[in-house]
Amino acid sequence: MHTARMGWVFAALGLASGCATATASKKFSEAVENMNKAARWGEIRQAASMVDPAYRTAFTTTHADWGSLIQVADSEVMQLDLAPDQDSAVAVVSYDWYLMSAMTLHKSVVRQSWTRRPDSSDFGLSGETVVKGDKRLLVPSSDDEL
Repeated sequence: MHTARMGWVFAALGLASGCATATASKKFSEAVENMNKAARWGEIRQAASMVDPAYRTAFTTTHADWGSLIQVADSEVMQLDLAPDQDSAVAVVSYDWYLMSAMTLHKSVVRQSWTRRPDSSDFGLSGETVVKGDKRLLVPSSDDEL
């Protein structure tokens, strides 16, 4: 009976661990979707509230032209990877966007780093890099550079 009871306890712990992973995965997925949706529509202040404070200044600088000089036509989350420790994650997001001055369609694929916020189950964006396509999407610019 003792062995059967221990087996049940381990099974319950496994289910709890699976639930924790599912919850972390859901929180991460929601954070990626919400932040990228706000950024896509040029709502940079709202998007910045979902960014890790240590990265927030860089984020607002690299996204300053979004919604004005740069218009994002479409974005798609292509990949979500939650680390085994569930404290960090990576998202890969594809953007189709226009330079408003030329109305030429550009494509960029961005690798986003995410970290769990301290004392929270929420995730915050902690870094971004264009890994494919037009790197100007995340380059701060002046009007005459675009």
